[in-house]
Parts: sequence; C-alpha cells; structure tokens
Amino acid sequence: MPEQRRDRPRFKLVNKSSLFIRSSARSPASPRAPSSDRTAHVTLSAQARAPAAAAPATHARWLSAASASATPAARKLAFKKELEDARQQALQGGGAKRQAKQHEKGKLTARERIELLLDQGSFREYDMLKSHRCADFGMDKQQIPGDGVITGRGLINGRLTFVFSQDFTVFGGSLSETYAEKIVKIMKQAMQLGAPVIGLNDSGGARIQEGVASLAGYADIFQLNVLASGVVPQLTMVMGPCAGGAVYSPAMTDYIFMSRDSSYMFVTGPDVVKTVTNEEVTQEELGGAGTHTKTSGVAHCAFDNDVEAIREMRRFFDFLPLNNKVRKSDDDRYRPVPTLESIVPPDPNVPYNMKDIIHQLVDSFDFFEIMPDYAKNMLIGFGRMEGRVVGIVANQPMELAGCLDINSSVKAARFVRFCDAFNIPLVTLVDVPGFLPGVDQEYGGIIRHGAKLLYAYAEATVPKITIITRKAYGGAYDVMSSKHLRGDINYAWPSAEIAVMGAKGAVEIIFRGQNVEENTADYERKFANPMVAAQRGFVDDIIEPVNTRRHICEDLDVLETKDLKNPPSPFHAVHETIQLLSAAGFQPLREEESWKDAVHPGGKYYVTRNQSAIIAFAVGGKYERGNGFHIIGAHTDSPCLKVKPVSNLESQGWLQVGVECYGGGLFHTWFDRDLGLAGRVIVREGDASFRSRLLLVNKPVLRIPTLAIHLDRDVAQGFTFNKETHLRPVIATAARAQLEATTAGGDPDAPKAKHTSVLLQLIAAELGVGVDQICDFELCLFDTQGGNVGGALDEFIFAPRLDNLCCSWLSTQALVASLDTLGDDANVRVVALFDNEEVGSDSLMGAGSNFLQSVSERVAQGELCGAAARKSFLVSADMAHGVHPNYSEKHELNHRPALHAGPVIKYNANERYATTGESAFLLKELARRHNVPIQEFVVRQDTGCGSTIGPILATSTGIRTVDVGLAQLSMHSIREMCGTEDLEKAVTWFTAFFSEFSALDKCLKTN
Repeated sequence: MPEQRRDRPRFKLVNKSSLFIRSSARSPASPRAPSSDRTAHVTLSAQARAPAAAAPATHARWLSAASASATPAARKLAFKKELEDARQQALQGGGAKRQAKQHEKGKLTARERIELLLDQGSFREYDMLKSHRCADFGMDKQQIPGDGVITGRGLINGRLTFVFSQDFTVFGGSLSETYAEKIVKIMKQAMQLGAPVIGLNDSGGARIQEGVASLAGYADIFQLNVLASGVVPQLTMVMGPCAGGAVYSPAMTDYIFMSRDSSYMFVTGPDVVKTVTNEEVTQEELGGAGTHTKTSGVAHCAFDNDVEAIREMRRFFDFLPLNNKVRKSDDDRYRPVPTLESIVPPDPNVPYNMKDIIHQLVDSFDFFEIMPDYAKNMLIGFGRMEGRVVGIVANQPMELAGCLDINSSVKAARFVRFCDAFNIPLVTLVDVPGFLPGVDQEYGGIIRHGAKLLYAYAEATVPKITIITRKAYGGAYDVMSSKHLRGDINYAWPSAEIAVMGAKGAVEIIFRGQNVEENTADYERKFANPMVAAQRGFVDDIIEPVNTRRHICEDLDVLETKDLKNPPSPFHAVHETIQLLSAAGFQPLREEESWKDAVHPGGKYYVTRNQSAIIAFAVGGKYERGNGFHIIGAHTDSPCLKVKPVSNLESQGWLQVGVECYGGGLFHTWFDRDLGLAGRVIVREGDASFRSRLLLVNKPVLRIPTLAIHLDRDVAQGFTFNKETHLRPVIATAARAQLEATTAGGDPDAPKAKHTSVLLQLIAAELGVGVDQICDFELCLFDTQGGNVGGALDEFIFAPRLDNLCCSWLSTQALVASLDTLGDDANVRVVALFDNEEVGSDSLMGAGSNFLQSVSERVAQGELCGAAARKSFLVSADMAHGVHPNYSEKHELNHRPALHAGPVIKYNANERYATTGESAFLLKELARRHNVPIQEFVVRQDTGCGSTIGPILATSTGIRTVDVGLAQLSMHSIREMCGTEDLEKAVTWFTAFFSEFSALDKCLKTN
C-alpha cells in the first residue's frame, strides 16, 4: 500500500547484491601478469623517464614559444613541443628527487600504482594537463600539470574501472578545487557506465592556500560518494597519509585497503593531539593500518606494502559483482530579536550558550530538547516557527567548544534521519571549530561515526536551512548541513568564520612560523569572515542576527512545496529499503549461500528475492533456537501500467507504447497525467556478461490523452474506456521519431524488433549505454508528480503508491528504531516486504511463496514449526479505507475509520482478514500502553471485501496474525491521500510491537 509518510518516501536506490551481473573471466587480450613481473615493469618505467623539468611549466610558457612572427608550420611544431613538454612534466609529477624519496619510504609513486593496478596498456588518462587556479601565497608560480591527482579509466583483468591516484610528490597530494573536479568527473562517468571506482589515497589533506574552495571540493566528492553508494562499487586504497577532510570520502566507500607502516588516517594528527591533550602518540598508533583494521574498524584489510595491497585489490576486484502539522501561533515572524546581536562574543575563543539563540528564534521561546544530557556538545530537539514544527540541530560552544565527536555525530545523524523520514524541516545552527582531537576519538572511529552525520545531511530531502553563527572550520564545516550537501538555504552571520582551520594553525603550516603577526592578519582578512563563501555562493546571504527568525519563516513558506519523491517500482522500493537498513548496520545475506555460522544473536541481516521483495531481521541478543519471531509484513507493489513484451504501436502518425494493467487500479485516473518510466533493464556488458540495472526516467515522457468533450458528449453521463485500446500512452510523433530512429536488427527477438526506437534511445540515454546493449527490461509507468504535504493546515499527504509503500516504510522505520532494546530480546524481529500482493501474492516473490518460511526456518535452524510458531506473531500491515466525505454510505455505520484518529484493526467474519479476538486484543493493549488510539473496520455485508497477505501467511506458517492499516482515501488511484498524524502514531505502535510484545504476550493466559 503506501509509501513513506513523507512526501518523498525514505526509500532510496541501494541493491548492491543484485545491481551487477558480470563474468569474472579475464580478458584474453589482457592477461593478469604475475605481481613480480608487473612490479619490475613499473620500476623500469620509472627509471626510463626523463628528468624533471627545472622549473614548472605555466600556461604562459605554452603561448610564448609560438611567436607571432613564426610561420604557421613553425607555430604548430612549437606548440607540439610545448604540449609534449607539459605531458612529460605531468608524467614526472613532483620530480625525480621527490619520487626517489617516495621509493625510500617503501612506497610506489602515483603512476606506478596505476600501472601495477591496471592491465598493461589499458589506462586512459583524463585531464592530464589541468592545473589549479589559485593565485594566493605564490601558488600562481607553481603550476604543475595534473595538479597532484591522476584520473582516468582502465581495465582490471579485462573489466572496466575508473581510478584516481593521489600524487604525494605534488603539493603533498593536497586537494584543490581543480583536483576535486577531476575526481568528480570520473565518478560521474563511472555512475553513468555502471563501472567501479578505485581511489588510491596518498594526500596531506586540504590545500590550505585555497581556503574554502578546497573544502567545497571535498564536499563535492562527498556528495558523489553518497550518490554512487549502492549504484557502483567504491573501493579505497590508503597508501600514505589521509588526514583531515580527506578521510571522509574513503569512509563512505564500500571497502578500504591499507598499506602497513606507510599509510594512516586520522582527522587530527599527532602534533595537534599533543598540543591539545599532551598525549604522545605516533602516526601509526593514532591512525595506522593496525589501528583501523583492529581497533576502529574503519578499514577492511591491511597489507605489508603497496605491491601486495595492489595485487590483492586486483584479486579482490574479481570477486565484485559489477555492477506537521501547523499550530496557530501568535508569535509574529517579524518579531525582532535584538538580543541576538550581542549573544556571540567578539572573542572567538569565548563560549556562549547556543540554547539562548534557539529560544529566541522559536515560537514562544519554546524549545523541546531531545537527549539533553548526552553528548552535550550537540543540541537536538523540536521547536515551532510560526506554528510549523522544525527539527533543530546545533553545536553547543559551552561544551567541548562545540566540536564534533563520536557521540555528538551519531546523536545528530539519527535525529536528522528521523526528521527526514517524517518530513520535518531541519534548521541547523553552526558554530564548530572542527572535530575533537584525541586518541580516544581516533581509536573510537571518529572517521566512521562523523561520516554518518555527513551522510544523513547529504541524503536528507526535507527543507534544510542552515545558519553559521561563528566558526565553521575544516571538514566539520562541510558536515554541518553545508550548501554543498544540498542545503536549501544557507546563511551566515557577520561574525561567521569559514576556513580550513583557524588563522594561527594555517599560518604555521603555510609560512613555517615566519612573520606570524603579519601573515595571520592577512589570512584572517581573507578567510576569517563569510565574505569569500558568500562570493562563491556557498552561503546564500550574510544576514543580521536580528532578522534571523523572519528569514527562517519566509524560507519555510517557500520550501513548503519542495518535491519529495516516491520509489516508483518495487525494485526501487527494495533498493531504498536496503539503504535505510544498511545505514543501521544490517548485513546482506544471499539465499543461494549457506547461512551456517553467518547468523548470530544480536546480528542484523536482510535478504532479497527478485530485487522486488525483501526480508530484514534482527536477532535478539538472548535468542535461542525455538524462540519466536515477531513479524510485520507489507508489500512493495501498487496498481500500475506495465510495458508489454512487445510494445511498439503506431496510430495516425503517433508512436505509442503498449501497456498492460497490473492490479485493480482506478485506471481512469491515469488519463492526462505526466508519466515517467521505471523498472530494471538487462544490459550487455560483453560477449558473455550481462548486468541488471535500475532505470528511472523521472520526467514526463508519456501521456494518455483523453478525448475532448466536443467529440464525446456522452462523457457527461459517465467516463468509460476500453483498457486495451484507450490506455495506450503516446511517446512521440512518428515523423519526429523517424529523424532519430535506429536501424532495426535482423533478430526478431531483439528489443529493436519489439519496441519503438525512441523508447530504446530514451532507456539507453538514461543508463549511458548503447541501444545494442539493451537485452530486455521490466518497466512500469508512474506519475512524475511527487508527493506533497497538503491541506490548509498541512495535515494531509497527497502522493502516489501510498498503498502500500507507507506501511513498508513504517515497518522498516520501526525495526530500526527498536534496535536499542535488541540486546535484551530473546526473539527475532522481522520485516517482510513482498511483491505481487495486488495480483494475489502467488508468485516467487509474493506472500504465497516460501520466502518467509524459508528465511525463518534457516534462522531457527529447522525449529520454526511447533513451539516456535506458537511463540511467534505476525502483523499484516496494509492501508485501510477511510470514510469518504462524499460517499459515507459506503461504510458500515459503526466502523468508519477517520484520518488522524489512529491506526486501524481490520476484521472479517469470512476470514478475508486474519484478525482474531486474541490477536486484536494484544495489539490494542500495546497501543493503550503508548496512548495510541485504535480504530476498527468491518466492511458492509452488501459490499465485497478485499484481502491482504495476512490470511495467506497465517495459513502457510500457523502464526497468530492481526490485520492492521492506516485510513486513506482514493485507494488504488494514481494519487492517494492519508493523514500526517497517523504515521507518527503507527511508527510508535510498530516500534512498541518489536520492543515490548514479548513481555505482553507472556501476560496473556489461556486455558
């Protein structure tokens, strides 16, 4: 039934286990050489290169050689020589001396690593001549082609991959704006082509000379890491320093390999740790390979040297699969807040209480703080802005100077996800000097936990408004809802300081202690204010504190209609469910593999079938064989129009797409809607390899036009249509399509023979493949208008596919929310989302299959039957029919569910629902304990009753079952409607079911 409670359900693309299908066979054209031979090749290549140029090449040198007095041929030759000189300088990186130092440390150079990683001769470099644009601190005289990072594509055992390799011999591998652009380019192309990305990291961090531009570069990479997650494999090899902001990109990739004794990752290094905490620690102890593979869990594997690490990466690569309601408020938005002008002290080292700012901004000074005594350096909670509920996240300068640490990052990340899931706008107040230095922080995995907050902000699609009140330094600036992480509105107060670090630390690094006062003043003039960020558009405006409340309220009005997307197909719903589960620490299992020794008490897992059904389960910490399963079941499918196997139709000069009705939809609502395409496509990757890829054409490419009333006067008596002949969407005119038509192939079974060329070209363009690579597909149509919160009081959700993505999302949210009590549970908590409920559930991935039975028995090791089944309980969650204001007679007099009146328990004497007196009582008692109102529904006796997965699963498993739902209108329309408050009540109820049902069940005595 529904989707998520928010306009844009939380589901997001993520099916890593099934996105890619590729052969692991090596290409005969590029056999894998033994590592010793490949190492020798790299060494010889390095020795054969010409010495580095005496001075860096500049763009001006390129032009100077081509004198205006020379002949065209001479100018051409001169240019070619300049070009070759530039290429040679790019190949030399930082020069022979620095490369020798790299070798003395037992490390390969950046190019040697690529040569060893990729099949010989397969590397194609991008942006070899690109250099930085910085003119400050003498950087204009240091232009080295490539700018310290080598990017491009190549093959590993014949399989395409994109790669970037950071060159420590050039500016210490520090990241500039240009450097980031090169990495972003290959990441985008990798996503378009469905190829993995491998990063070889060896960098000193942000290029301080570029200030906030380098931080923006990191954020751009961070954003691409998030977008690529679950779409293409992202692999990291840390082969040198990886410090500061540089660590967060690896932290969001799928696997991290490290080289022992030469690589390390930390947010703040040993010198800073010593300065702040007086702790003596080496780089290896603080962030070496041993620390991160044994203590923090940041990295996955460690190897003795670069050669072994790269050899194992090539081996590992072969195993990869390729591919609120508003409350009336008398607090005026224009209320001036003069006290805000003096709250922030002029001395940046003097603390102040951020709560004072929050209380001044919210309605009636009423701020409801969440977790006030935990991680006090981060404030989270709720307030209202002109009656509209907002979630507030803020650094607290009174505690740890407002630094981000492990606990505060996790605390805020979870809160951000909560607000995002429930469509609550986020207001973030920033005063953060960075991440908290300390051995405990590095050992505790601050890299991994800090990335959770960055990820939560980057993923969130609710309105996001950010105000920088004072400090916004380093990677923490990016993390705290920066503009680069899709912040909607970002402001800075005049007191804001946005920079890589404080002026003192920056000057020490850049000038090595020379002319400290003069250089500090210069750095502060350039970076210790919000002007640079405003000029680059990283903040939308610099506002006076007194007007902050007015700006927030006005912005919330504008962002009210921010588009929120729903997963348009069961494949996308499962994909996005996996992302939600993965963020909560759930691990994937595969049906075709053995689960022996893979499932343990306290563990969290999920398994998929056909990419359109998923079962997630969390095993209680005290679970023993024979104990029960507490299950919430829902479904991922909704009525829709599916593209036929042969869809090419033409009529009167119009190209049309043949479609078939799926489920019992109100298909008259599909006329005159802007329709997109979604589903999965099988793509040919090579002669013997194929890959399943998700497709989302989220723009109006199809339409089913109605007949004008002037040509059908009878429509006034009622609209009727023929599903076969009238539900044919148009995609193009034949004449226009002919201009871009592809040549039909000779194979009658090829897609070109079955579908119009314009449809195939649309699919190919969206996936970044050729038409000839498309082998087959399963596609459905969907309404491109996203979900919205509506009604004069913002109390309704208007969205497609509420039946039943809403219950799918609510059950998943409840499972994740209940994990805090998992350790004391003796049962297994399960969410089972099936496909094909709308057509009877009798399919491989439907509730009528053996999917739930198989998973449960494997977890219970054969003991699901008998006693275990009696200890189990199933909640069948599907949407319910709310009473219609215009058709109230369709409901039985005493059973008329209303919006906002709480979840619904459904009954039917003829067992169309599986509810019994006992199962209903237990769920009503659970609701009573949490003040959740419950409604009851019985269909009229002169009306047919639908059914759910409840009776099907109760019959096949022998588990006690109750059918529940949320009241909605317009069920099975292309756009449906429910109430906002019911979702909050339902998630409370479902969470209590997972956490407390076991104890409640023991209180019920039966004779």
